[in-house]
Order: sequence, then C-alpha cells, then structure tokens
Amino acid sequence: MYKKNSVIEIDDKYIYLNDYNGKRLLRKDFKENIERKIIGNTNFSSNLKVNIEKRNVHFVLDGEKIFVKLITIPKIKKAYMDKVIREEIEYYFKDIDNLIYSYSIYKEEKEIIEVLVFCLNWKEIDVLKSIQNNKNSIKGVWLIQFCFLNFFINNFAEKQFIFTFIYNGKLYLLACKDKKLIYNNIIKDYTESTFSKNLKCFIEDCNRRILGEDFNTVYFVNFENKNLIKDNVNNYNCKDLGFVNRENMIKKLITMRG
Repeated sequence: MYKKNSVIEIDDKYIYLNDYNGKRLLRKDFKENIERKIIGNTNFSSNLKVNIEKRNVHFVLDGEKIFVKLITIPKIKKAYMDKVIREEIEYYFKDIDNLIYSYSIYKEEKEIIEVLVFCLNWKEIDVLKSIQNNKNSIKGVWLIQFCFLNFFINNFAEKQFIFTFIYNGKLYLLACKDKKLIYNNIIKDYTESTFSKNLKCFIEDCNRRILGEDFNTVYFVNFENKNLIKDNVNNYNCKDLGFVNRENMIKKLITMRG
C-alpha cells in the first residue's frame, strides 16, 4: 500500500508537518514548495491538529544540544555492536526512557573500536511513540546539527574545524574532527553583539576539553551580517559557505535518506 511521505519538525514552540511527493521530489526540475503547517504546540504535544497515519515519517529536531561521548569497545562483529553500545549507554545513563542515541565508528584498530556516541534526552519523545503506533514508518530522527553538517560535508577541507550557523534565531556552534561532530553548543538567546564572545568562549572551551587539537578554521553559514565574519578574520581562518534555507535543507534530507 502506498504511504504518504512527511517530515515533522519540532522546535522550542511548535510541531510542524511537511508533506511531499517522494517521486516528484527526486526530479531535478522539481520547484514546488513543500506544504508546511503547524499541527501542535510542544507544550501540548499529545493534542495534534491532524491525524497522522500510514505515512513514512522523518523527524527533524531543532534547538536540542547533543551529548557526545567517545567510547572504546572490543573489536566485535557489527551484528553485536548495537547491543554492546546500548549496554554502555545504560551504564552511563540511569534513565534512558526519553533517550535518543546514534553512533558512528571513529577509529578501528586491531583489537578495539573507538565509537562516537550521540545522545539526546528528548522530552517530546511521546510524539514519536504515538505516531509510530499509528501505522506509520519512522524513517529517522535527525537533529538539525547533523542536517547542516551533512548538507555541507563536501565543503570541509581541514581535519578539525569549527562549524557555526544560524537557524530559527539560534546560534549553533559545532566542533568537528574528520568531519564528525565531537562537541557542540547552542546559544538560544543569540544576539549579533555577543557573537565574537560566544565564538571565542566556545573555541577556548573546545581546546580545554579536547587536548592536543587546534581549532583555527571556522566555517560560517546563514550569516547575513558579513561584518561578524570580517571581525574574526584576524583571529581565525574564516570561510563563508553562504546560505541555506529550511526548505532546501529538508529537500536535501529527504533525497539523502529516501
């Protein structure tokens, strides 16, 4: 049976529904807008304004800080990796009922594997559970940090770098190594007057936490005020990657994930 395709965005205030035609979206000449509407308030997430059922659903989360931990496990078959990593997470976190996590293999050696684990304690997880129980297929839960990182992944040339972008009025700061997220922060009450201070404090914090690394290159996205970039060229190797809007970000996510 054919299932409708949907992307559900959740930020600090609202729950949004985006509907699209999967096959038409893959066409290079596709120019139509994705229909977007508010279907709920995050404070009352159990009362959605539409009945969502029999759909392929992607979740996109905005405004949530990611906890990143590097763990080392014995080298095992990939079939057993999920179980081992879940046991490690249960060891570090007592309550995992609202925990969403994913992981990425960082380094493989002869007897051990280093794994980056990304965790989020998500208070709106009941939205996902209720939609999943309504004959829907959950295709993935994507944090906006990873959406932006994947969108620009081919633009990053340095081994380690800072990636900063503005989205929905929030300032995101990501420290990355080998194109993988290793540390992050969100400034929700962001103002242009404090940007340079926010950036400097974040980089200093990274250098304290991640010994032996030099985060000198900074990539910028969605900075309309170019003076914010110019003000930092004497301190960092600054690279402006331009702009990406919400709709193009969602289209990229859909075409990448299917």
